[in-house]
Amino acid sequence: MNSEYTVKYHAPERKELTNDEIVELHVKAHKDRLLKTVFYDGSCRTPQEFMRFVKDPAFCFMAVYDKNLTPAACCWLNGFSGRAALINFFVYRDFFGCQSFDIGHMVCDICLKPNEHGEAFLDTLYGITPRCNRAALGFVEGLGFKRIARLPNVCDFNGRIMPGILTIKEYEHG
Repeated sequence: MNSEYTVKYHAPERKELTNDEIVELHVKAHKDRLLKTVFYDGSCRTPQEFMRFVKDPAFCFMAVYDKNLTPAACCWLNGFSGRAALINFFVYRDFFGCQSFDIGHMVCDICLKPNEHGEAFLDTLYGITPRCNRAALGFVEGLGFKRIARLPNVCDFNGRIMPGILTIKEYEHG
């Protein structure tokens, strides 16, 4: 893992985030005006909704912190099927730019790269991004995700049903 960043998890088998830290993540996302874009379905507008979201047992939630323990990004996995999972993430505004790609690559490595025992958590990550969100599409493509399909009427983006772009990233052996 990149030594500039630390990851704290909240998953059924690993609960490292405190309630206060979860609220802090939401407050920072609100201050950075990220909630409406990231949770475009309106599901996490309040700290209480975000708390329920993070603690949902169907999710593996990761909070990424910099070396000063400032929240840098959040990521969650759900939609597990075999050795694949749906990935979603956002980067806080202070970490936009090159740092966001460093963080994104680190998160993908956590999920896809084999550990010292030769075992990887997953083989494939997939994402569904609203077609209109060009910044997010550019970001995931910069992380090595490949566009697979356009899915009609799959994203409820701020009350508008629209197409989403399905992308995948697989672990590349060797």
